[in-house]
Amino acid sequence: MKKYQLIRKIDFLGRVVIPKEIRRSFRIVIGDPLEFFVNQNGELILEKYSLVKGVGPLLNDIANVLHEATDSMVIITDRDNTVAVAGVSQEEYGHKPIGAGVDRVLSGRVGVLENRPGTALAAAILEDDERKAQYSAVIIEPILLSEGMTAGTLCLASREKGRSFGEVEVKLARFAALALAKNISIYDE
Repeated sequence: MKKYQLIRKIDFLGRVVIPKEIRRSFRIVIGDPLEFFVNQNGELILEKYSLVKGVGPLLNDIANVLHEATDSMVIITDRDNTVAVAGVSQEEYGHKPIGAGVDRVLSGRVGVLENRPGTALAAAILEDDERKAQYSAVIIEPILLSEGMTAGTLCLASREKGRSFGEVEVKLARFAALALAKNISIYDE
C-alpha cells in the first residue's frame, strides 16, 4: 500500500477534495458513501462505507441458505471485497479483493452465467482467480439498488467437474440479490 501525505484546505462550505490518485487507488467514485471515525488517538479516519456490510447477519444467512439449496460456493461482495462466504473456507475467500468478472458485473449492472466444465472462466470472482481458480460454473448477479447503483454482487460457483448451472440457480441467485438490495435500501434511508 502506498503511503500518501497530502495537505488539502477545507473550503468555505466545509468540503475537502480527495486527490485523484487516492480516489483511483481506493476505487472511490462519485456517489460513494464515506464514513468518518475518530480513533483513540484522536486521529480522523476516512473509510469507504460498504452498503452491503450494513445488513450484517443477513449476509451470512443468505449465503448459508443458498449454499444448502444449491450445493455451491456462495460469495457475496461489496464494490471492493468479499463480505460473506459459504461452502468455501473463510481463509481462502473471506475479505479478499474482487476480480475482473465481478468488476464487469458491477459496471454493466447485468448478471453473468458461465458454464464451461474443466476450463478457466472469464468470470473471475477474486482478484487472484485469474491465476489459480478453475470453476466449472459461475453465476454473478448484481445487487442493484433502487437508485440504479450497484452495491455489490452475489456469486454462485462450482469447481465440481461437469457441473453446470441452469435457470433454477440463476433465479435463486437473482432472488437473493434482490432480497439483499431491498434490505440495503431499508438500512440506507
